[in-house]
Amino acid sequence: MLFPDSQRVVMPPILVFDIETVPDTDGLHTLYRTGDSATPQQLAEIAFLQRRQATGSNFLRLHLRRVVAISCALRREREYLTVRPQSRTKSTRPNEANHPRNCTSKTQIHNQKG
Repeated sequence: MLFPDSQRVVMPPILVFDIETVPDTDGLHTLYRTGDSATPQQLAEIAFLQRRQATGSNFLRLHLRRVVAISCALRREREYLTVRPQSRTKSTRPNEANHPRNCTSKTQIHNQKG
């Protein structure tokens, strides 16, 4: 885009979001009716295998995932602003580390000029 009184090119603002997800193992327990017979890792692998067979991709459908982080980046001309959450887990068990109820979020903001 050009300003009318100059030849300077101006970039329009760009806002980008990134959402990180993990398999919803609680939902998979309910969906597959496994009770306590399968671990969260086994449930996730079953879901990934079924999805790969159906589509050729590991990307699970929305109702089979949980959101664990949302980030965004804003670019205005030569200025960049990024917002990234930092999570600290309350649990030391590997299968629960990314579960949203076990995370506390702090937001980190970076402002850079290019």
